[in-house]
This record gives sequence, structure tokens and C-alpha cells, in this order.
Amino acid sequence: MCKALGETPVCTCMNNYIGMPPNCRSQCSINSDCAANEACIGDKCRDPCPGSCGVNARCTVVNHTPTCTCPEGFTGDSFITCLPIPSPISKS
Repeated sequence: MCKALGETPVCTCMNNYIGMPPNCRSQCSINSDCAANEACIGDKCRDPCPGSCGVNARCTVVNHTPTCTCPEGFTGDSFITCLPIPSPISKS
């Protein structure tokens, strides 16, 4: 995209593109274009964790892939929900 600044054309890449004209490109096209803790989502390097894990789960990114785990003291399917581990019932 170019605009006239006085008598000089000034060109920039369109929104969501990076580089210097005429070599504009999307930020990424595959995951390996991004840092290992990000994934290529919608042509941008982003954190893949939001919306990936269940309630109370923790998300870490390993090689562009979100990994969900239940924190200490919780159990369950980390992609659905992590529930507190019940305290043992003591017999009197």
C-alpha cells in the first residue's frame, strides 16, 4: 500500500503483513515460522493455549502444541475439567 508524501511515494505493508514492500508476507504460514511456544493461527504467531484446556487446568506449550495438565491437588481430564482431589475419609 503506497501513499504520496509530498512528491515521494511511501509504501508500507497492509495490516496483518510484515516485511518491506514489495516483499510483504503474513507473519507465518506454518508453526515452524513461530517460536516454539507459539503456533501459527490465522497467519499470526499466537499463544495456542486460550480455549485449549478445561476448567482449572494448566496449559504449557511444547513445540507449538498446547499441553494441558491438572495442577497438584487436582485430578480429571485436563481437556474438560480438573477437580480437587477429595480428602481421605478418616475412620473413627
